[in-house]
Amino acid sequence: MIEDRKERKERRERKETRIEQWVRTFVGWAFIKEVVHLSDFPELIMGLFLTGGRASEILDLTTRMFVEYDTYYEVVDMPVYKRFDVLDKYIDSEGKRRWVTELVMERRTFPILKSEPFSSDLFNYARKCQGKLYQWNEVKNQYWQLYYRVHKISVPDNPYAPKHLFPHWFRGMRAAQLRCEYGMDIDQIMRFFNWESYDTARHYAGMSSWDLAMVMQERAKIKPRIEQPTVVVWEEPKKEEEIESSPKPKTRLSDDEYEKLKKEVLESEQ
Repeated sequence: MIEDRKERKERRERKETRIEQWVRTFVGWAFIKEVVHLSDFPELIMGLFLTGGRASEILDLTTRMFVEYDTYYEVVDMPVYKRFDVLDKYIDSEGKRRWVTELVMERRTFPILKSEPFSSDLFNYARKCQGKLYQWNEVKNQYWQLYYRVHKISVPDNPYAPKHLFPHWFRGMRAAQLRCEYGMDIDQIMRFFNWESYDTARHYAGMSSWDLAMVMQERAKIKPRIEQPTVVVWEEPKKEEEIESSPKPKTRLSDDEYEKLKKEVLESEQ
């Protein structure tokens, strides 16, 4: 019980992860397209976003994993890393909980719609490759080469994207896009990414305040939807001297107006 309380306290006090900080909602296709255009290796950005894979998993994509159907492409048996089986648990000398784990490699199969931007470009690139899609023969550390090619892209300012992108940001954005545009629920998103934990799915695809506002507007049948917040400009009230100096409304009637009003009153009394 004491350990459980300590864990809960640590979770409350921990800082936001980069995914929590930058994946509030889907950034939009226009921004993703611009990043693809700015990259010196556009097929890498396409693969990172459309597959939603980790950098280590992207590096093991091969041409045989891509299959074409009438309306969608299918990525078959893409590797899933960073998964462990817990073999044992214990408390160390400092009173901290520890786990003995074993790395497990699983696979996931998922679709990419042909109607999605640059999906056909990614498929055509995959079919042209021989073996792995992303590899740099002259570089020993493939992961850092991938990270560098993403990090060096100079992107325009956007409240939902960091100044320097990182590979995992595209994974979070894909999860947000599946939820925002396709209305996938947590279970469906877990199936797409082959996640086992609800906490992981909520970490990547939790609803932001903006998303909640969209749901509330749709349920209340408010149109059009608010894409950007509207700024209400508040004007200070005029000072007394300004009010006194301003032109006053006319209160005295002209002779013609007086005669007209007199006639109307007499007629109403008859």
